[in-house]
Amino acid sequence: MPIKVKVLKYEALRYLITALLSVSVNTGAEAADSIKVPHTQLVRVQDEIPGILVDLRYAGVRNITHKAIYQDSTAWLRPETAHRLKLVQNELRRQGYQLVIWDAYRPAWAQRKLWEAFPNANFVAPPRQGSRHTRGTSVDVSLADLQGKLVEMPTDHDVFGPKASQSLSLSDISPTARRNALILRNAMFQNKFSGVPAEWWHYDLADWWKYPLIED
Repeated sequence: MPIKVKVLKYEALRYLITALLSVSVNTGAEAADSIKVPHTQLVRVQDEIPGILVDLRYAGVRNITHKAIYQDSTAWLRPETAHRLKLVQNELRRQGYQLVIWDAYRPAWAQRKLWEAFPNANFVAPPRQGSRHTRGTSVDVSLADLQGKLVEMPTDHDVFGPKASQSLSLSDISPTARRNALILRNAMFQNKFSGVPAEWWHYDLADWWKYPLIED
């Protein structure tokens, strides 16, 4: 009888520990999700487009501020933007390329930090105006091959000047870089994105203006 009681006590203790661990893990996961999701109108791009290459420049120091602004490298967009971007990814893969995301949704507080570091309205939207990125409708993108190797493009991200122009008209842009930028542009335009004159890497949903800014 004493042996049987010990077994019962052991089983009860093991059940209690397992239950407590289960509750703790689930609660922690839910809490982490609730902290990480910046807004209910946004979706994780990595979930919507599995395997997409994400190199958020404002999550590290390779940007015009030389400081990390974002807290992590998760890319967020409105569902409509992510859906269109997935169509672009599918089209590019048929041609032997894939997207690299340099920037996606940009919180209003991050836009303020960016403006403080680089207050040039020709390239950075003033906080009072708000960035199209803060609407969740815009992306900064480049190209890689199917093995993940970056291909030649006209410039790096946020290298402002004539070579960054969407016109791709300068003679010192190599034929390879021009061709790759045009491949990217055609895929984006065909899937209802529009560009901006000064940045070959920046694209918006064609109807971006219909979507409100996502405030802090």
